[in-house]
Amino acid sequence: MRLWLALTLVAACQASDPAATGFGSGDAVTVAPMSAGSSTGSSSSSSTSTGAETTGTSAADTSTSLPETSASQIPDFGDHKPIGCKGKVDLLFIISRQGEMHEVQEQLLAAMPEFIDTIETELVGFDAHVMVADATGFWKMTDCSMCADPQDCDPLGEPYWCGAETDQCDQTRGAGATFPVGANATNRRCKLAGGRRYIATKEEPDLLEAFTCLARVGNQGVYPESFNAMIDALSPKLNGPGKCNEGFLRDDALLVVTIIHAGDFLSTGYPGEWVEALYAAKGGNRDAVMALILGPDSHTANPVCPDSEPGEPNPSYDFVQKMDHAIFASVCEPSYGPYFADMIAQLTELCATYIPE
Repeated sequence: MRLWLALTLVAACQASDPAATGFGSGDAVTVAPMSAGSSTGSSSSSSTSTGAETTGTSAADTSTSLPETSASQIPDFGDHKPIGCKGKVDLLFIISRQGEMHEVQEQLLAAMPEFIDTIETELVGFDAHVMVADATGFWKMTDCSMCADPQDCDPLGEPYWCGAETDQCDQTRGAGATFPVGANATNRRCKLAGGRRYIATKEEPDLLEAFTCLARVGNQGVYPESFNAMIDALSPKLNGPGKCNEGFLRDDALLVVTIIHAGDFLSTGYPGEWVEALYAAKGGNRDAVMALILGPDSHTANPVCPDSEPGEPNPSYDFVQKMDHAIFASVCEPSYGPYFADMIAQLTELCATYIPE
C-alpha cells in the first residue's frame, strides 16, 4: 500500500485544490521547546499525535571553526546568558530523487530564493555549513547528452559515467552530493568554494547559485534511504580528515536536518533508532539538533495529499514526534517557503540557548 501511495503522491499534489491545501491546512506539526526549561510544544491547525541500523556503501570518516554572531541576534538573558551556538549551524539536506518528485523538486527550487534570502537576512554573522547528502549512493548518467558542462563530461564518453570524472564519494550514500545527475537534475559538478562537498556560507560568493546547483537532484526514479543516509552523513566513516564530508559536522555547532521525500520504504531500522542515532552524532545532546521533515501525510485524518489513504502508518511523522525540536509538514503543501522560514526562526532561538556538551 505504501509503495502505491508514493507512486501516486505527485499526481495527488497536482490534482489538489490550492484553496483547500494552503499553508496550515495539512498536519503541519511543530515539536520545538525553544525556551529554556520547556520540554515539548506544538503548533498546528489540525490534530497531532506522538510517536538505527545503517547500511551504507563504502566511503572515505569532519570539523571546522567559525566566527561569532553579532550580539544583537542573541536574546538578552542577563547574567545567565547561555553560551549559545555562536552562529555555528550545520544544515544537512536529504532530498529524494524518486520519479514522482518532479513537481516537488520544482516547488523546492521555487522556494530557494526566499530560503536563501532568509538565511542571508536572519542569519547575518552566522557561519553556516550547508550540505545536500546523497540519499541512495547510486550515481549513473544513462544519457551522455544530459551533461551540462563539457568540462565535466565527454558526450562521446562511454556510459555509464559518460567520461565524467567521479570519485568514490559520488557513489556513497550520505556523502555530500556535488554532481547531481539524471532527469531534471543539474547534470554537472557544482564547484563550491574550497573544493568541499558542502557550502561554507562565509566563503561562498553566490549562496543561491551554489545551493540551487546542489538541490536540483532531479527525479531519476531512485527510491531514497533517507534516514539511513542521514545517519551515514553524520557518521565517523564519512567525517574526519580525508573523509567525504570532512569539515561539515562541528562539535560546537547546532545541527539542523531537513528531509524531503515522497515516502521512504527502504531505510532499515525504526523511527526511535533513527532519532537516537541522530542525537548520538551530537554526543546525546537533544538540544543540539532540530529537524524539518517534508513528507507524505497519509497518517492524518484529512491529508493534504488527497489520494492518500487516511490513517496509513508514517515513519517520518513518528520520527518527528520522537524528537524534542522538529517540524513536520506535508510534501503536498503548495509552498515550502513558510516552513523554511519557521525552521530558520526556531534555529535562531535554539542557537541562543544552546550549550555545547
